[in-house]
Parts: sequence; C-alpha cells; structure tokens
Amino acid sequence: EGTVVAAESQTAGKGRQGKRFFSPSESGVYLSVVLRPETTAERGQLITCGAAVACAQAIERVTGRKALIKWVNDIYCDGRKVAGILTEGAVDMESGRFDYVVLGIGVNVKPPSGGFPESIAGTAGALLDNGQPAVRNELAAEMLQGFWSLYERLPTCDFHDEYRRRCFLLGEHVVVSHAG
Repeated sequence: EGTVVAAESQTAGKGRQGKRFFSPSESGVYLSVVLRPETTAERGQLITCGAAVACAQAIERVTGRKALIKWVNDIYCDGRKVAGILTEGAVDMESGRFDYVVLGIGVNVKPPSGGFPESIAGTAGALLDNGQPAVRNELAAEMLQGFWSLYERLPTCDFHDEYRRRCFLLGEHVVVSHAG
C-alpha cells in the first residue's frame, strides 16, 4: 500500500466508462496509487471523492486557481476540465472488502504541444500557460500529501462537506443519456 507510479506520459490513459484520458508528454501529472483500504466495496466511492477534494485543494495551493468538482471525478477550473480521477479495484467476494485499489489521477498542467485533440478541445483545459514556470512535481507532492491525509480518515467522511461545497452541479438540472 502506498506505492505511487508517476508517468511522464501515457499511451493508453483510462477514464471512466472506457473513455480515454489524453496524457501527452511534458504537460501533465499522471499518478497511480496502490491502496489497500479497510472498507467495503460499497463505500469505495469515498476514495474517489477524497481524491477529488485533495486534487482541488492542491491545485488551489499551487496555482491559486479556483478548482471545482464535477460529480464524481472531474476537476474544473474556469469551466474547463483540468483533471480526472479513476478508481479501480478488486473485491474479495466473500467479505465484500477490497483486496486492492488503484487510484489514478491525471492533471493537465500545461497545454500539450499541438493542442488538445479535437474530440476534447471544447472541454479540456490546462492549469497554466506554457510561459509559466513548471509546477508538476510540487502539484504531485501536494496532491499525494493531501490525499493521504484524507485517506487515513476515510471512514469518518470528514471531507464530505468540502466535497459538496466544491460540486458545481448540485441543485442543477442534468440530462442523463445512455448510448448503447
């Protein structure tokens, strides 16, 4: 537990529901964290929520930009998606508890050379312009330190109010569609 893998880029970055996460070289922070939570799978969403809070807080501390959460796992700044979180794991069917969880966090720190692909150019954004100093290591450290602090207190859900405060879709009308 606690092993962190940081990648310079990903050739097959994953998002929720089989979507791809664009993760080009020299422009983002791409982390995977191995966890062994003492919780049931039905409470696994707390890991994603805690990571979203830690990510948003780290973005604000490092860049000074206001960061909001789009339920359940996306971080937005100024109306643009700047980060995504994916939590996957294996569950022991007898106990209903996790054997392990891999928490993935991807943050667009700077615009990629050549820009974002057309398929995401309308929604994707970056935290900084290319002319600003590099902050990827500092951001990664802040996110991991913040997440670990929340993770250690996961059963208390004491970050729930902070999560709700940052959610910008609460109280809004949404349309759910199923393509398939």
